[in-house]
Amino acid sequence: MSNINETLAARGQRYGDFKNHARISRQIKNVLMEQEGWSALSPSQCEALDMIAHKIARILNGDPNYADSWHDIAGYAVLVEQELNEETPTAPQPAAPSQVAVSPPTPTAPEYVPSTPSKVAETPRIADNIVVPISGGIKIAGNGVPSLGTALAGK
Repeated sequence: MSNINETLAARGQRYGDFKNHARISRQIKNVLMEQEGWSALSPSQCEALDMIAHKIARILNGDPNYADSWHDIAGYAVLVEQELNEETPTAPQPAAPSQVAVSPPTPTAPEYVPSTPSKVAETPRIADNIVVPISGGIKIAGNGVPSLGTALAGK
């Protein structure tokens, strides 16, 4: 039992009082789940936002300079991004303008004016990141996905 007490003491020093962390985390998650768009999210997107909210609460309640917390937030966003890129077909690339074959004018035709091929407009690229506003002005960029522990080495 002393092993778990040591772990809890270390986490308390790093992340602050658990009850306060839980309060902050629930407040953030409640704001997320109250939004109309929440129901449109996949299970992976919901879980990633839950975990990001958890990490934000740790940052606000504990050591804001602990780089691993920020790294974990990025990791959850990347997991969703990877899943979206696997499941979303890429937009077709525009075809190169083709050369239009033009027949020479016939002797009885009025003055011949050659036409020029029209330029094909490039398809605009959809933004890679989704930004979800959270009360207080905090913004999170983001994305059945494996847990972050299995996705990031050493976690």
